[in-house]
Amino acid sequence: MNDREFETLLQTACTREGAAELAAAGLGHRRPGKALRVVLIAAVCAVLLSLGAAALWPRLELKRTGRDSFALGVEEPAESAPAVTGITFAQLPEGYAIVESHSDPEDRWASVTIDAPDREHRLVVWKYALDCRLWQEVKAGGAVPEDLDPTAWVMEEYVVLDSADDLTPDALKEGSRVTYPAASCYYVVDYFGVDPEDVCTILGGMQ
Repeated sequence: MNDREFETLLQTACTREGAAELAAAGLGHRRPGKALRVVLIAAVCAVLLSLGAAALWPRLELKRTGRDSFALGVEEPAESAPAVTGITFAQLPEGYAIVESHSDPEDRWASVTIDAPDREHRLVVWKYALDCRLWQEVKAGGAVPEDLDPTAWVMEEYVVLDSADDLTPDALKEGSRVTYPAASCYYVVDYFGVDPEDVCTILGGMQ
């Protein structure tokens, strides 16, 4: 279902619900409770319509592509993904410092490396265009053991979220890399050894 189909469906539902409530309330002498409910339904429908794109937010998937490899990307890439700009941060907790910053000449990705206060661990952020797929090979000592599913192994490291709204310290404790989509890109963040609360603070102010 595309954006136009979603909005049409939602508009139809709202119109029918609103009409039913108006009829129940009575056109000539609406009861306050019924009238208020009609107003609330109209307000909710207006908000849902304005968030039509958010309701169809791009979702990420981690897919096995071979015995030793996997791909991470958006389930339904955009037909024309917007250019990826550099990454900026509203704030960094005390002791953190940006040490590297890179951008793709074709505006398909960007990355930033941030040193943690102990200077032994780092936070690495990658920003990808929605139609870019991240391919990686999974190796353990040069070979994958016969009894190990590479994708299952990788999923133990990755925390795949629906959006930045789901970023919490508890969620980040489930792995060492987090990935989530935004309106015009998706992020992959390696935070092994970095305080999850600091990670949330940094990513919460990222653009």
